[in-house]
Amino acid sequence: MILRAARRQAGRESAGGHAWDTMKGKQGGTIMATYLTGFSQTSETWARLLASPEDRRAALAPVVEAFGGKLHGYWYAFGDVDGYVLFEAPDDAAAAGLLARVASTGAFTSVSTTKLLTVEEAVDAFSRGAALQYAAVSPPPGGPAAAPSLEVIRLSGSQVARALGAHTVVAVAESRSVLNLVGKVRQLVKDNVGTEPGHRPREGPGDEDPHGASA
Repeated sequence: MILRAARRQAGRESAGGHAWDTMKGKQGGTIMATYLTGFSQTSETWARLLASPEDRRAALAPVVEAFGGKLHGYWYAFGDVDGYVLFEAPDDAAAAGLLARVASTGAFTSVSTTKLLTVEEAVDAFSRGAALQYAAVSPPPGGPAAAPSLEVIRLSGSQVARALGAHTVVAVAESRSVLNLVGKVRQLVKDNVGTEPGHRPREGPGDEDPHGASA
């Protein structure tokens, strides 16, 4: 399957006679690190593949094996990237060397690699993490600060005019920009009050109609 780590015999050596720096398995074998690389190709690379289709695994596998690794798979894909490669490497330095060499060809627009953990490695990590003592940042006295709330009130133009004319203050947020906006809206309403057909500001005390009619 795609996300698996291959086990090797302890003491495996490269062609130069240097023992690989790998993790020792419980059965005396070795577990090499596994890497999942996503890549996207340039338009020129796609054009070359269309003109002369080829299996790129044949070109990549010998390069991976040259430093003691193993190519597990090569896939093209739909989505954010053009394809994926799954391979083993004896250590991070070897994997970085391979990726640097591949990226230097200019055949790709992006190369992104994720180092994978086996389930056994993850379980070991959980066990180690459980033994650690760590405390998150304490909340301020009195508990977490309450998030500011924003209430949206729908009013007609005449209602806004009456509210502003009566010096009604609505606290929306402690923000200079919001206060400036409220000031502009108030001035706009003041300049245009009474212009809406069928609407007029409510008359306050002392604003009786000279003809005796109430508002």
